[in-house]
Amino acid sequence: MNTDFALLLTGMRDDFVAELPEHCDLLEECVLALERGAAGAFDELFRRVHSLKGSGGTFGMPLVTGVCHQFESFIRAAKERFDPLAISQALSYVDLLRRV
Repeated sequence: MNTDFALLLTGMRDDFVAELPEHCDLLEECVLALERGAAGAFDELFRRVHSLKGSGGTFGMPLVTGVCHQFESFIRAAKERFDPLAISQALSYVDLLRRV
């Protein structure tokens, strides 16, 4: 692999890791917006989780990818019933991503 390219990828991965807490904050905001019944909150949450999953895969972070994959499955299954328990579970996924 070209040294310049490897350095670029390393820098991008470092940026991703540094920005992960901000992504988690945005996911939490989406879950809370969903709890309030905000229009478009479900789609926004799913889009953000899906993007985070892809980025985790791109930068070789299987823990991020795995958690996001499970989070996506949960969101899809809970689409019709985002009750207080589902909100709590969604927030647990966000907390798990924070620990990764």
